[in-house]
Amino acid sequence: MTTVGDPRLVFLLVVLGTAVSSASAGEVWIQVSSEETYVGLPVTLQIQFADVTSHEQPELPKVDGLRIESTGVPAKSVQRRIFNGRVSQNSSITYSYQITPLRAGAFLIPPMTVAHDGQKSLLEAIQINAQTSETGDLMYVEIEGDRPSVYVGQPIALKLKIWIRPFVDAKRQLTLSEGDMWGLVSEQTAWGLFADRMQEITDNKQRPAGEEVQRKDADGNLQTYYLYEIDASIYPQRPGPIEGDDCRIRVNYPIQLGRSRSPFSSSFPDDDFPFGGSGPFGGSGLFEDRFSTFGSRLQVTAFRPIVATAAAAAVDVKAIPTIGRPDTYRGAVGQYEIQTEAFPKTSRAGDPITLHMTIRGKGPVDSLQPPVLASSPQWTTRFKVSNEPLAGIVEGDQKRFTTTIRPRDESVTVIPPIEFSYFDPTQEQFVTVRSDAIPIEVEPLEKLSLDGIVSKSKAAAAGQDRDRMRSLVASVPKLVSVDDLLVAQSPQPLLDRTLSGWILLPPVIWACALLVLRRRDLHWLVRRSFKPLHLYAKQSDAAESASELSQILRRFVGQQWKLTDATEMSLVGALRGGGQRDLAVRLENWFESCRKASSGTTIASSVSLDELKQDSRTLAADCLRSNPFGKRLRRTRPSPMQTKTLQGLLLGGLMFASGQQIARAETPIELTAPQQRAVLIEAIDAYNIGLEKRDAHPDEAQRAFEEAARKFQSVVDSGLANGWLYQYLASAYRENGFSGRAYLNDRRARMLCPDDRQIALALRNQQPQRVSQRLTATIFSWLPRRQVLWLAIAAWVISWILIGRKSLAQHPTGWGGLVTGWVIAFLLGGLVALDEHAFRVENQAIVVAAEGVQRRASDGNQAPAFGPPISEAAEVTVLSVRGNWIEIKTEDQTTGWVPRESIERIVTAPLRHPGPVS
Repeated sequence: MTTVGDPRLVFLLVVLGTAVSSASAGEVWIQVSSEETYVGLPVTLQIQFADVTSHEQPELPKVDGLRIESTGVPAKSVQRRIFNGRVSQNSSITYSYQITPLRAGAFLIPPMTVAHDGQKSLLEAIQINAQTSETGDLMYVEIEGDRPSVYVGQPIALKLKIWIRPFVDAKRQLTLSEGDMWGLVSEQTAWGLFADRMQEITDNKQRPAGEEVQRKDADGNLQTYYLYEIDASIYPQRPGPIEGDDCRIRVNYPIQLGRSRSPFSSSFPDDDFPFGGSGPFGGSGLFEDRFSTFGSRLQVTAFRPIVATAAAAAVDVKAIPTIGRPDTYRGAVGQYEIQTEAFPKTSRAGDPITLHMTIRGKGPVDSLQPPVLASSPQWTTRFKVSNEPLAGIVEGDQKRFTTTIRPRDESVTVIPPIEFSYFDPTQEQFVTVRSDAIPIEVEPLEKLSLDGIVSKSKAAAAGQDRDRMRSLVASVPKLVSVDDLLVAQSPQPLLDRTLSGWILLPPVIWACALLVLRRRDLHWLVRRSFKPLHLYAKQSDAAESASELSQILRRFVGQQWKLTDATEMSLVGALRGGGQRDLAVRLENWFESCRKASSGTTIASSVSLDELKQDSRTLAADCLRSNPFGKRLRRTRPSPMQTKTLQGLLLGGLMFASGQQIARAETPIELTAPQQRAVLIEAIDAYNIGLEKRDAHPDEAQRAFEEAARKFQSVVDSGLANGWLYQYLASAYRENGFSGRAYLNDRRARMLCPDDRQIALALRNQQPQRVSQRLTATIFSWLPRRQVLWLAIAAWVISWILIGRKSLAQHPTGWGGLVTGWVIAFLLGGLVALDEHAFRVENQAIVVAAEGVQRRASDGNQAPAFGPPISEAAEVTVLSVRGNWIEIKTEDQTTGWVPRESIERIVTAPLRHPGPVS
C-alpha cells in the first residue's frame, strides 16, 4: 500500500507526466528523397511539423552549387483514429523543396533552427552527393531556330530535337521501338522553353513521334537513333542569345530487361515502369507476350539515368532601339490597330462615360499595356481621367481595356483619338496608330433636372437618345412594396418538378416503347453485361489462399470502377468518397477477414476460404450492379458546379440547376422583424430624398444616399436575402460612387431574381467583364429567362414526338422538323445554361476597395508588390485564405495575395475557413 507522500508514487507521477507531455509535444522532421543524384537531376527535401499548434515557415540556407526552390503551398494532413471508442487525431504540415545540383561534388545543407510552439528545434544536416551523368553517345539534345535574330517580344519558332539511341537486347535479339524509348523519358525532365508545349501535348494525351535516322556519334561513326522533334513558338523577353540551360532531358536508359513477376501487378516505383504506357506520355505496349494468356510483359529490371542539357540555338535576341522611340510607346512589338467605343454618348458634365479601348493585331496581345490618358494634356484639360493602371481582357487576337472618363463641362463635344505606338520588327521602326474620334453631347449640370428626365423620356419614345434613357431607367430600382422586400429569398433550382417532368417524360415514354419492341435485344444485352460474373466465379474457385482471393476481387472491383492501380485501402477510400459507402464498408470488412485468414488467426471472427469465396461473389455482383456500364469512379464528392452540370444533361446536355447561398456578413446584426421593417422604411425614404435632390442639391442627395446605403446594408447584414433589396442597395452604392459594391449587389440580385428584366438591364449597363455575362444580360433584359426556358422545353417535346413517329410508328416524317426542334432546344437551353454558369461561378469575388487593390507575392504587407493594381469592381477568383489575406486569380490568369477586406465574395459562405478553397 502506498500513501500520498510515498516517494515511489511521486516518482511514478513524475514519469507519467513527462510521458504525457512528451507525447503531446510537437515534433519536426527533415528528410531527403535521395542522398545520391546526378548533376541537373533534382531531389526533394521535406520538412514536416507534426502535431504543432503554431510554427514559422522554415528558410533554407543558400548553398553554393545547389539551386533550392520551394514546390509551392505546404501540404496539410489530418488523421483520425478510433481505438476502444477513443478518438485521437494527428495533424501535420509538410514543406517541400526541390534541390538541383549545378555541378558535381558533395554538398552539405547545414543544420537549421526552426521555431514552433514557442520553442526552437535544431534539424540535422543533410548531405547530397552529385555526380556527372555520362550520357556518352546515347542521347543528344539541340534547339534550332527559324531565323538567326529577332527582337525582344517578337515571336520565333523553335524546334527541340532529341536523338536517343535505341536499346538493343542482344540476348533476345530485340530492339526497343521509338514509342518504348520515349516512354522511358522521366517525369523529372525540365523542358524549359518547351514546357507549355509539352503540357499541351500531355493534356491532349499525345506524344512526339520518333523517326529512325542516322547520325554520327562522338567518334564519327554512323549510328541509328530515334529523332523526336518538338515545335514551340516563344516571345523572348530579354536581349542576348537564347539559352538552353533550363532544358534538361532525363531518360531512364535500360541496362537489362526481364519478365514481370506477376501477370496482374507490377512492383516498380513511380519512375520505373514496364513497357506499354506507364511513362509520362505512354508507350506502345509492344512487349506483350503473344503466347501468354495473361499478357506477361517485358520490363526494365535495371537502368541508369542519363541527363543531357540542350545545346542552345544560334539565335540573337536584339533589344528594342531607343532612337526614335515615341513617348506613347509602352513595349508593344508586332503590328496592331486600336479602336475605341464610348457609352453613353449623351451625358452631363461630371457624369461618367465608359470608354472601351480594343487593341487588335499580330503579336503577344496578353502583354500589351494600355495607353496612358492621364499624361496627355488634350485629355486632362477636357476630361477627368484615372491615372491607375488598367487590367485588360484578352479575347483571341485582341485585348480590351475599359476605363471611365468624366467631361469637365458642356464645351466638350468629342472624345479625341487615342494614340498607340508599337515597334514593327519587319520594318524595324516604330509605328503610331490612332483611333477614330467619337462625337458626344454634354449638357450642363443645371439643365438636367427631374423634369429634364421626363422630357428625355418623351424624346426617347420618339427615338432620340435611347442610350441615355436606358441608363437612367436601369439606375432606379423596380418599385417594390416593403412587404415584398422583407420576403427572404434563396436561389431556386432552374428545373423544378414541373419543368423536369416535361423534360423527362418524352424520353421515358420513348424508351419504354423501345424496350417493349426490342425486348429480345435487351435480354441479350443483360446476359452479356453479367458475363464478367461468370469469369470471376471461375477465377475465385481456382484461388488456393485467402490472399490470392483478395487480389482477384481487388482487381475485379478496380477494373469495374477504372481504378486498376489502386490498393485495397485506396480502393475502399475511393468507393467511400464516390458515394458507395455501404459497398465500401462491406468490402473493407471482407478484406480484413482475408488478412486474418492469411495470417492464421484462430479467433472467432475468422472465416473459412469457402465462405470468403461465397461472400466475394456477392460483393462482385453488387459491384457490377452498382456500376453496370463500368464508368470511372469519382474519387471525391462532386462539386456544386459538377452537380449543376449533371442536372443540365436533362436539357440537351446544357441546362443545370443551382442551390448556392448568398453571402452573409461574418457578424450578423441582430434585428427583429419589426425592426427590419422600420429600418427598411427609413432607408427607402432616404433613397427617395436622394432621387429628388440628385440634380438640384447634389451634396444633400449624396448624404441621403449614404444614409440609405447604410440602412439597406444593415438589413442585409441582419440575414435577409432579397433580390430587390440587393438592387436597392446596389443603386444606393452606385449613387455614392462605390462601383465595386454596386456591381457586387447587382450580381447577388441577379442570382435571386434571374427572371427580372430590370435587374438584367442594370447589369447590362454595368458592362460585366465576361463576354458571356454581357451577352445573357443583354438578351434577358428584353425577354425574361423563364419564357426562353419554356420555348426550349416546347421544342424539346416536339422533337421527341417526331422521334417517336419516325422510329416507333415508322411514320414517313422528314428529318427537317426533327433537326429543327433539336437545334432550337439546344440553342435556347444553351442560353439559359450559359446564364446560370456565367452568374453562379464558384469562388468568385468582386474588388470592393474604392482605390483598387495591389497584389503581393505572399500574405503580409512585407511581401513585394507586383503588377498593376486591380481596379474596383473587377471580378477575381478566390484560391485560398490565410488569416487576413486571400490568394486570388485575375482574368489574365495571374495569382497574388490581397487583404481580406479589399474583396467580397459573391456566393457561398463568408471567407472564414483557412487553407485552400475546395
